[in-house]
Amino acid sequence: NFSKAIYNFTQAINSNPNDMDATYNLGLSYKNSDKLKIACQCFSNGMEKGDTSSVKAFKQFCTVGNSK
Repeated sequence: NFSKAIYNFTQAINSNPNDMDATYNLGLSYKNSDKLKIACQCFSNGMEKGDTSSVKAFKQFCTVGNSK
C-alpha cells in the first residue's frame, strides 16, 4: 500500500528532516505510485543530504533521455 507508505515516510521526515532512508523510500513510494515528478523531487532532496541511494535513483529515473 504505497499511499500508507507515503504517509508514514512523510511523518518520519517531518520528525527528522535529515532521515535519508525515509527520504529515499518516500521517493520510491511515489515512483511506484506513478508520481515520478514528486519522486524525483524526493531523490533530489536525498542527494542534497548526501544519500548515495538517492543519487543512483535520480540518475536511473529522473535524468533527461532516460527511457526507464
